[in-house]
Amino acid sequence: MVLVRPHGATVETQIFFRKSVTPADPIYYGKGPSGAVSDSDYRRRFVEEGIALHAPLYVVGTARERADVVAPEIAAGLKKSGEFLISAYSEEKVVSRLGTASWGWFVFGVFMVGLGQFFCVHNRPFATFRLSPPEFFDLYGGMACVIGGYFALWAIGWMWMVYNSLTQLQNRVRQAWSLIDVQLKRRHDLIPSLVSVAAALGGHERVVQETLAALRAQQVASGRGLAGISGVAASLGVLVEHYPQLVAQEGFLRLQRELVETEQRVALARGYYNDIATHFATRLECVPECWIAALGGMKPHPLLAASHFERAAVDVQLSE
Repeated sequence: MVLVRPHGATVETQIFFRKSVTPADPIYYGKGPSGAVSDSDYRRRFVEEGIALHAPLYVVGTARERADVVAPEIAAGLKKSGEFLISAYSEEKVVSRLGTASWGWFVFGVFMVGLGQFFCVHNRPFATFRLSPPEFFDLYGGMACVIGGYFALWAIGWMWMVYNSLTQLQNRVRQAWSLIDVQLKRRHDLIPSLVSVAAALGGHERVVQETLAALRAQQVASGRGLAGISGVAASLGVLVEHYPQLVAQEGFLRLQRELVETEQRVALARGYYNDIATHFATRLECVPECWIAALGGMKPHPLLAASHFERAAVDVQLSE
């Protein structure tokens, strides 16, 4: 479960209702003011949008670990966090819309370059259609070169952008793998120390309990008012004063919490690696990005399976 903090995000809502009406429609005054606006054309347009309850959302943002529990969250406020989007539309629709917009701007750029070149070269626009071959190539050859140059620059820019994007994604895969090693190193260094502390506390309190039991037995055997009772009482008072509460149980509870949180951290790091490696492999297989990846010699990283994730387990033994 990923916690999403929507503050600072770009929210794309769904349109539930959109209609243009005239006074003949009941909602003209039902959803709008009772009086007409001065100089009105007596047409009103109503739009209602929002996010449906329990509707699936598509979220793009930078994930980080929560401060309260071992779990991921997506929130704004990170340096170089990039885009933070919360959309009520599916991933396919968002990607398709962005792709369509990109191609639209490309076609618009080709049209504007060609139109500008046409008016610059052709001093008599749309005036004649009978041109000799030299005049034809002089008129339209330069236009074709300019459009071809624009297309070449756009292609180079696109290749540059895709290659940089794939390189960043590949580095994120490597970073995800390093996060697994960091968590495994943390488990290897932290858990044995906690086990030693918990075992030491347990052994210390066992000695205290045995001493208390022996002193109580001696007190019962001596009886009240007999010699030696004062010494036993003094020893009992010292133990009660220095050890008013048992602390081994808290040490064991802390050890249990650290064991659970450590395994959760390892699982989060492993899941993040598999997700980012799958995304990277998918992009390497898609056309035309696969051609750029082949030129850069990029290859997919293997996913972590159970058989490929064997590490030396931390042996937790508290008994002597």
